[in-house]
Amino acid sequence: MTEKPTVNHKCQCAACRASRALSTLRALPALTDSTTEALDTIDEALSVLIDDGAAGWAAMGDVAYAVGLDWPTATRRDILDAIRASSRRLAELAAALAAALAAQRWRLGTEIPDATGWYQTIEAVDCYSHAAFDGAVWQGYPDNNNPMFWRPIPPLPAETTQ
Repeated sequence: MTEKPTVNHKCQCAACRASRALSTLRALPALTDSTTEALDTIDEALSVLIDDGAAGWAAMGDVAYAVGLDWPTATRRDILDAIRASSRRLAELAAALAAALAAQRWRLGTEIPDATGWYQTIEAVDCYSHAAFDGAVWQGYPDNNNPMFWRPIPPLPAETTQ
């Protein structure tokens, strides 16, 4: 069972403390009109700051959630560290994707593969096939001709557990 806060509990955030201080000043006896006006100006400014701050806190909550943090307990440092870590991971993934795409690009048939094995080939316009390269020649091509284009056979997708 959750314990209810006591009636005398006072929030210690800056906005609540400032509001209580304004209430204390307003309760002083014999305030002049100019003093009351000044307190009203401070109260209005505080309201604007609180509203703007709430929007900022909401945005920070969105960012914290996006990087996998528990917003109510996350600190500014936690959020910044998580953003930096996410940025580094994104750069790593982008580099890995670029390398994978480069490795799987189509090459001219005159370019010789680095390794023996099976490759995807284009033998003519819209004629895709597979061919083996034995380290010297393409197997199955008449007169040891090269295909028009070739690329390594893409790796199979990783096995999922879902």
